[in-house]
Amino acid sequence: MSFSKSLLVAAVLATVSNFALAKDKMVVGTEPTFAPFDFVDDKSNEIIGFDIDVMKAIGDAVDMDVQMQAMQFDGLIPAVLSHSIDAAISGMTKNPQREKQVLFSDPYYVAAQGMMVRTADLGKFKVMDDLKGKPICVQIGSVGANIAQGI
Repeated sequence: MSFSKSLLVAAVLATVSNFALAKDKMVVGTEPTFAPFDFVDDKSNEIIGFDIDVMKAIGDAVDMDVQMQAMQFDGLIPAVLSHSIDAAISGMTKNPQREKQVLFSDPYYVAAQGMMVRTADLGKFKVMDDLKGKPICVQIGSVGANIAQGI
């Protein structure tokens, strides 16, 4: 069941500085646990996916090699701010707090929120508000967590 509000999934990109342009590689952070956008290939142990293809295309456009770095989602913005990485790409929604810290690209994918319930509970939970007062499992810092706090 989809949440009616569409949410943006955007790449967080650091402002391209003269320092970044002087380098021959761009280190990009991602949390590779969100197939098909970014995940680790079982055979090659390489981070792959749609987001990685986007970053490689950006790298090609500015003549830079792209090196992907796996990290925790909540560490992506701090890593950009501390210059530990040059950019980050992950399923991240723009919000005013994040936009004060980093520059977001234009959105390249629109997603909606949904919920998953046990088959036995299908009749009990038809819309998000039906979850009021119930235990909810969400990823910390995600749009789902923000929605859960509002229920």
